[in-house]
Amino acid sequence: MIFISIIFFIISPIISLPIIILGIIFDKKNKIGHLILLAIDIAILSYYFEPGKEYDLYKYFIIMNEYSKIDFMTFAKNILTITEPAIRMIFFLVSKTQNYYLLSAICTFFVYFIVFYMINDYSKKINLKGIYTFLIVIFFISCMNYINFASGLRNGVAIAVFAFAIYLEYVKNKKKIVYKLLYIIPCLLHKSLFIAILIRIFMNFDSKKMKKIYSILMIIIFLSSTSILFFANILSNIPIFSTLYEKAIYYIGEEERNTILNASSLSILNLIIVIFITTIYNYNKKFFKDKIDIKIYNVISYIVIFILAMLSYLQFFARFSFLLFIIGLIPLMDYLKLENKKLNFLCTLMLFFIIMGIGIVGQYATLKNISFGNLFNENIAANIFTLIKK
Repeated sequence: MIFISIIFFIISPIISLPIIILGIIFDKKNKIGHLILLAIDIAILSYYFEPGKEYDLYKYFIIMNEYSKIDFMTFAKNILTITEPAIRMIFFLVSKTQNYYLLSAICTFFVYFIVFYMINDYSKKINLKGIYTFLIVIFFISCMNYINFASGLRNGVAIAVFAFAIYLEYVKNKKKIVYKLLYIIPCLLHKSLFIAILIRIFMNFDSKKMKKIYSILMIIIFLSSTSILFFANILSNIPIFSTLYEKAIYYIGEEERNTILNASSLSILNLIIVIFITTIYNYNKKFFKDKIDIKIYNVISYIVIFILAMLSYLQFFARFSFLLFIIGLIPLMDYLKLENKKLNFLCTLMLFFIIMGIGIVGQYATLKNISFGNLFNENIAANIFTLIKK
């Protein structure tokens, strides 16, 4: 079936979507191939995204325009003193193509492919039905703010890399040093991810005593922004984190914190998703303790505690709730596989669809105000070669 999907994809990537969806549901052997095609379709959408001046991508275009005027040696001389050097390297490489729209497409594909890989791999591990795998994929696409990948880029890619590192270590049992180094990359993509490394350090000490210390620290952070500013100020002495303290002040606010109590509709959706995933996580631990991978659940507990501590800081909550959502897909898949009480299953599935519906409405409200050039009015049925000639 994958060959049919590829042929139709070459003829018209967008029109081939129904065939790709059928492949995700029914083609167990080549499911990952169909998911790659779906990720490319979403990347094509980003390729045609026309950012206004209010979007981060517009600012990245300006940076790439400056980078296009310098050579590699000039760029390399200052690489260690540049804030977030990994993402800057990506900017530099894309700038040399003179096609700045590739940046959004590449980053979008990367994030969606990582998440789709994790969904597919874990589905195979627990032998989840194809229809449930597809539902998890659609749930992720519906509820995760697309524009964060198409425009924001840095945070989305950094969080995805961190989630992937967790998955490789705790689900795939990859213990070599090369996999440990993956935890450093997110900091080089977005400076706020230094927090994720601190969380990972605590994960090394899987004991009740350490978890209590971690919980107390999170309570202190929840109640006092000074603790975050303290750590940010120390790390600002490192060149690649030089602007971290200023960013921390911006995210937190010295006079008035933006909390979930005065949040946007998007943050409210994030909170609903966090509550939903946390509930499923706790339910699985209580009723399916002998059937779940307890290692990854212990990791999730650290992430949940951190996310709850971030309820006092809306910017941090919005960014790191994405991490819980990616890793939290694992308990959702476990539940779909293990729950045998029909009423519980149907009620959860109904809530699942309600949240997904809210996510779709939110995505539409965002996307209707965004320009995708001539993609939909001229190129809706275009072949892959015509599309990439933009």
